[in-house]
Amino acid sequence: MRSGYFFDKISIFLGHFNNWPYLRAMREALSALMPVYLFLSIWLLGFQWFKFSSLNNAFALHIINLSGLLLSALTGYFLVKYKNFEKPELHILVGIISFVCVSDFDLGINSMLSAVIIVCVAIEVFHWFKGLKFFQINLGKEAPHTVETTLTDWLSFLITSLVFLGIQLVSKSILRESFTSFIYKWLQSPLMLATTSLFGYLLIYSLGNLMFSKGIHQTAVTGTVLEPLLLIAMISNVSDGFSGRTGAYVINTNFQTVYAQMGGTGVTLGLLISVLIFLRKDKRYSDVLHMSLKPGLFEINEPIIFGLPIVSNSLLQIPFVLSPILGTCIGYLATTAGFVRPLNILVPWFTPPLVSGFLASGGDFKVVILQIVILIMTSLLYLPFLFGRTKH
Repeated sequence: MRSGYFFDKISIFLGHFNNWPYLRAMREALSALMPVYLFLSIWLLGFQWFKFSSLNNAFALHIINLSGLLLSALTGYFLVKYKNFEKPELHILVGIISFVCVSDFDLGINSMLSAVIIVCVAIEVFHWFKGLKFFQINLGKEAPHTVETTLTDWLSFLITSLVFLGIQLVSKSILRESFTSFIYKWLQSPLMLATTSLFGYLLIYSLGNLMFSKGIHQTAVTGTVLEPLLLIAMISNVSDGFSGRTGAYVINTNFQTVYAQMGGTGVTLGLLISVLIFLRKDKRYSDVLHMSLKPGLFEINEPIIFGLPIVSNSLLQIPFVLSPILGTCIGYLATTAGFVRPLNILVPWFTPPLVSGFLASGGDFKVVILQIVILIMTSLLYLPFLFGRTKH
């Protein structure tokens, strides 16, 4: 009873947290940017495989170096959409201008978190100024109302931009660095270090899986706390690939897709393989297998999670949480030991296992072998719990 009450309260809190307009705007903006980085990854893959000398990598790097600016525009767009503000174009513009004012024209990967913060604050400040009676311009009854409104908007826009320009001047004078550099040093960099470390990643991701096993979708935890930072790490590795360097981040978006999430959260493709080999003749399992196998090949595992079920099944929850830990540790150790390189080609999350490893690594079959090893080991991990559930 107490356990159910506890998870109900967590579910309510996470629901409110994930629906916070600023976080929703950030998630939607990053999602909207995904096609850009998929395009660049295809470009990088073509360059690595076919050595297209006519492709100018400098152009691709210029696009990556505008990541912060692109994110600022999209974050502003989605925030204004969710807030339903009038004159959205002015709100979006004031967010972009304010971000540029404090960026010292560093508009790339290191300023992406700054872009989200500055745009959200600037839009709210601008909207607040617009609503103050002190700033309402009154030209008399004879003057058109649209002229008064326009002048009020312009004044609020100007003051908001000057506020952030002032913040930049103070930062440069006192801190000897741009305000976005300050945010990167004291916020984005520590968060990246925490979430891309083995311990930090396992802690957050395992917590998300534990929540999922209780019926709370893991994206309520990882979608806001983990995945945005993993995507920034992935973009950094793509940039390193264009520069001819090894990716700086072992753990990134693709690392999760390739090693920790085959078949979906909990590496449930391993569970499906166990059912397919050992329990396919059991009617209780064959129906679930038939329903779950095809979606599972494309990383969609809700049919088996709720059909078997894993949710609220204390026995199967154990391998469901442990399997991604096993896959993560194998992938991490293989990468840090130099057996494989950090992944630097972004692939969609729904890319089937083995194909995902081949593409994400730029065609390294050792990554595919690692995926096969992880699938075998997670299948064996699920097996005794499946038999225990069957006997029970």
